[in-house]
Amino acid sequence: MNADTPSDIDEQDPERDNSDKEALDKRIRSSALGCAQFSLEQEYRREESCITQSGLTITGLSAFSIFFITAFSPINDAGIFSSSYLLTCYLLISSLLLSSLAAAALVLYRPKINYPASPKELHGYFMENKEEFDLDGLVDSECSLYEDLWKSVDKANQRRTRLLHVSLGLFLLSVATFLIAVTIPGFYFSALPR
Repeated sequence: MNADTPSDIDEQDPERDNSDKEALDKRIRSSALGCAQFSLEQEYRREESCITQSGLTITGLSAFSIFFITAFSPINDAGIFSSSYLLTCYLLISSLLLSSLAAAALVLYRPKINYPASPKELHGYFMENKEEFDLDGLVDSECSLYEDLWKSVDKANQRRTRLLHVSLGLFLLSVATFLIAVTIPGFYFSALPR
């Protein structure tokens, strides 16, 4: 009988279907683990990006603070503004800058996040319970571990992002306040006849 007869092909189909299904399951498991690892890596990159951005914000705050302190003396010596007005502006802008600096510094704080058990503990756990785990169980356990880590890092990163937004908002507000407080009244008072 020829090997290509319909009866032989029908007998091989269930075996081929099983192997195709197993290959597909293997690819799905591999993809699920790969996606979980990628997602966690992206959260770690986001954490580092927030910390880098916080450092840049602190540098910008420092530079503007030096400019602000340096510019305050000539503005005071010009005699255009009253001392009480300048003191009020100085205190307002200084408090905005300090608040912005505090928010940027809090971004650098690294809260405790969930870390997995040590490699030795994980190995011991899997070896003690190996009868309970099949390949699906291992994939589920690994994905669950990645999920716990991701949630912990994401929560910390959400906090960092909010603090960065507050810090940058206060910084921009302090710059705008300085420009408005000095330029608009300065033009008005300097144009008055003496």
